Amino acid sequence: CAPAAGTFPSSKPQEETCLRRRSSSRLSRFSAPSAAGRDRTTLWGVLGIILGLLCCGILGIVFGYLSIRDAKRFGQSPVLGYLAIAFGVLNIIGSGVLWAGGNYPLYND
Repeated sequence: CAPAAGTFPSSKPQEETCLRRRSSSRLSRFSAPSAAGRDRTTLWGVLGIILGLLCCGILGIVFGYLSIRDAKRFGQSPVLGYLAIAFGVLNIIGSGVLWAGGNYPLYND
């Protein structure tokens, strides 16, 4: 905070006010409760894990990214998002290995 016009730069009341403003803005940015229905961290994470494991590795990665983004936005754990991305990547790698070996169940050549 800049000192107010006409005041001595080290005035105690203004310094306390600036500190309160800074700390309250940090608190409101990181620990404010989110509105109900807006936080979809768990939804994106679970969808990413299910789709990443069962069928669509790319969708697992996309939903994992969305879960991580919302987790950072709402101050929650991004573990579900990381798991969704990992399972999506494993699905893609596993599908590639099966396809290359000629054992891919949905591709009958």
